[in-house]
Amino acid sequence: MPARHRPAPSPTAALALLLAGLALPAAPGPALAQGAGAGTGAGTGRGSALEGWGEGWARFLPETAPAIAACLEGATGTVATAALPLNGGRVLVRLTRPDGERQECTATLGAPGQKARRERTTPVGAAPPLPGEDAQRLSLAPLCPGAQPVPQAAGLFLNPPGCR
Repeated sequence: MPARHRPAPSPTAALALLLAGLALPAAPGPALAQGAGAGTGAGTGRGSALEGWGEGWARFLPETAPAIAACLEGATGTVATAALPLNGGRVLVRLTRPDGERQECTATLGAPGQKARRERTTPVGAAPPLPGEDAQRLSLAPLCPGAQPVPQAAGLFLNPPGCR
């Protein structure tokens, strides 16, 4: 029986297949266990903004942080709600502006010691959320009381749930 040719999936379908596997939580790494205020009790209390950190898209933070910062630069009050590594040293970052508009930013990671560079930012409108989108809200400055610096990403702050 001859093999049937299967058409290649569309880019949207391919991205959906890729992201489907990202919804599984990952165990926090050693940096998390010894993260913010290790040994001081800071960031470890009930209801802490860092509680559950390292799950979903946040597990990619060490490699995606420079791109998140590049996408947030110059966008006062905007938060990153998801970030996923792509091929070719690029990162896809979902953003939410203060007016509630959702955007998608693509940034290219720089060589070691160089800043990441924002390639483009486009509105996503009613596109479905990425797995874990809006579970954490990262910004370049604290937006609400209780925001904490992210141990794995100097210059980024994790804002508490409900911070808008």
